[in-house]
Amino acid sequence: MHETGEAFTIQQLRRRAYRLMEVLGLRRVRLYDARSSCFTYLANNSVPDHIRRGT
Repeated sequence: MHETGEAFTIQQLRRRAYRLMEVLGLRRVRLYDARSSCFTYLANNSVPDHIRRGT
């Protein structure tokens, strides 16, 4: 969300994420892949389902 409360477009979100990866010196990965990797990491480290689902 912008400071104005408006939602980012997909392109804006992607651009900001890739810029942040560059600033932090991280390898550039697609956001979808990063999301999948995060869920796998959480599942493998015994994070409860209700936390992973966000409910």
